[in-house]
Amino acid sequence: MTDRYIIRSEQGVTVLGGGLCTSQQLDAALACAPMLVAANGGAANAQSMGRSPVHVVGDGDSLPAENLGKSINYHRIREQDTTDFDKCIRSIEAPIILGVGVLAPRLDHGLASLGALLKFADRRIVLIGDGDVCAVIPPRMRMTVARGTRLSVFPFVATHVWSEGLKWEMDGLYLSPDGMLGVSNRVVDEELQLRQEHPGCLVIVPIGALTSLVQALGEAAAWPETPSPFRTGKQD
Repeated sequence: MTDRYIIRSEQGVTVLGGGLCTSQQLDAALACAPMLVAANGGAANAQSMGRSPVHVVGDGDSLPAENLGKSINYHRIREQDTTDFDKCIRSIEAPIILGVGVLAPRLDHGLASLGALLKFADRRIVLIGDGDVCAVIPPRMRMTVARGTRLSVFPFVATHVWSEGLKWEMDGLYLSPDGMLGVSNRVVDEELQLRQEHPGCLVIVPIGALTSLVQALGEAAAWPETPSPFRTGKQD
């Protein structure tokens, strides 16, 4: 353990943002990652759904005082260079982090959350959206998923990808955001395998495959940590 973490959990952690989400999405996340942490204004989201986060992390610019109950641990990180979701990730040590309410409705916030997946590719993080979930593909992963499941591989940086168990296999296929994409594929073998050479691609599957994705990430080796100037932040 390192002293940069202010929240530690032996179970998964669900981070609730201030964006659009449903109680069903939150319930699905909490079933896999039972500790609830709010990213700043996500505390209001939690309150509206009758939930009380154990911790709140953020810069405090969008957090009404009435959303801070006496039982909530509030960790203020004042810097304005990163999002509150980013601040949560770098403050939490847990086997896996699930992000809810961090993709919509604002496109800029959603893109920032997707960017955080790449920034913290060495961590096991899953984002839950409206019907789909996504995560960075580890160096190599095995996933048990029902045949016929829609699966997309979306590159944010150029990289080669390999697969086994898809209708349109990728045998070292070179994917890039301005070139070949791997969207709208189909699972044809319940024992799916994916690997990539660089941490640049996301795997996207329906929310019904969330548990399988979480299990697959937990069993896969993670990418090595990439140093970043924003891995730590001032807290007061």
